[in-house]
Amino acid sequence: MAATKTLRMRSVGKAFRGPDGPVVVLKNLNLELEPGEVLLVTGPPGSGKSTLLSIGASLLRPTTGEVFVQSHRVSHLPEHRLASIRQQHVGFLFQDFQLVRGVSAVDNVKITLVPLGLMPTEAHRRALAALDAVDMGHRASQVVNYLSGGEQQRVAFARSLVHNPTLVFADEPTASVDQNTGNKMIQLLVEHKSRGATLIIASHDPVMINAPFVDRRLSFETIGLLVGP
Repeated sequence: MAATKTLRMRSVGKAFRGPDGPVVVLKNLNLELEPGEVLLVTGPPGSGKSTLLSIGASLLRPTTGEVFVQSHRVSHLPEHRLASIRQQHVGFLFQDFQLVRGVSAVDNVKITLVPLGLMPTEAHRRALAALDAVDMGHRASQVVNYLSGGEQQRVAFARSLVHNPTLVFADEPTASVDQNTGNKMIQLLVEHKSRGATLIIASHDPVMINAPFVDRRLSFETIGLLVGP
């Protein structure tokens, strides 16, 4: 029996309402990704990269077409079912981080673990380990408001991977960090790939674009135009 695809998109389209009518960002996109496969999405700002990631992660519904995460047809599920699937399968590193203000770094990471029903001590241990992996263990108790942009990105990175998701979306994962930290983040992504996680990465970082662990590439040349395999 063939292995279940981690992510499938069938004839997916997305249009947003604009002042002069619909603005088409995705049109008739078909995509299948295997466990352990890495897809890199490139293109200029505003071209639709983040939209593609959000639809794949079930954070945004397509205008047309179907989306499957594992065997779940998520494009047609009610929100409460979508939330459960995201908690179980999906990790997402947002370009703007989306950390909870007024809360410590470690508590931001622990938020992802709440649905797992772990004992508080185990959740704390896992969150600290995830922060240590991005060299933020020493800042675990710091309220995120007082962290630099690069530090906040590392906390968000730890939060996106702490529950060992099978499907990881990373929107510009190395944009706000120095080269050494960026290399460490890339290494963590490689480790998750080696465990069978599927990665979808949007980036314009030359290091990421040329990374040997990337299996496939899609390029948005202009808004509404997707060029790929």
